[in-house]
Amino acid sequence: ITISSRTIAEDVVRKLRLDYEFHPTSKNLPVFITRFAVSEELMDIDIEMRIKDGRYELFARGKGALGSAVLGQPLVNGFLDLLVEGAQPEQELVIKAHRKHFQETVKELRRAVSVTEIGKSSNVLVIGVRNPDPKQAQRIANTLTQMYIQRNVQRLGKEATQTMEFLDEQLGVIRANLEKGEKSLNEFKSEEGVFLLEDEAKALISEISQIEIKKSELAIREHQLQEIQK
Repeated sequence: ITISSRTIAEDVVRKLRLDYEFHPTSKNLPVFITRFAVSEELMDIDIEMRIKDGRYELFARGKGALGSAVLGQPLVNGFLDLLVEGAQPEQELVIKAHRKHFQETVKELRRAVSVTEIGKSSNVLVIGVRNPDPKQAQRIANTLTQMYIQRNVQRLGKEATQTMEFLDEQLGVIRANLEKGEKSLNEFKSEEGVFLLEDEAKALISEISQIEIKKSELAIREHQLQEIQK
């Protein structure tokens, strides 16, 4: 996964809720919007939230009233799933909300992000984010880095676990084959009356062991190639 991939962009959009717009932002207000999901028919439609007398009420352009609820209680109906918490403002507060399509927001983010490497094969990357708000640009760049590291740590951990499980399985196969080979050798010697010197027997078992190891190495490489191609 690269830092400019769609997967990382989706993680950033979810983390920063970039597909939501609030005016004014609820960061410096006595209330905060904990949950806000709208139906498809309310996508890209301006929604007005009025908070007064311990309640919040929603209106949508062209739709009229969408419902109301007490602060701290969820508002759930066929149009939206919303939860507004916090203290009652001293006077009526109006917040305008807008929900954008998730994948469109992901595309916009990817177009706004540039990733360049300093020098050749330096592995030092510079992330550029085009945004009218410098603080938001910084948050996006930091979150991109965070999500990229998190995704790769998860991937490496998963690959390590899968490789260890596969190795354990291969070692079990090798042990079983060696035991089978040694048993067959002893049966052959007993039936044919052939007695090999101890050194010769060891050499034969060692040869069988090396063949099994080579087979195991090939199987491991094949497994790694399959994982890379996923």
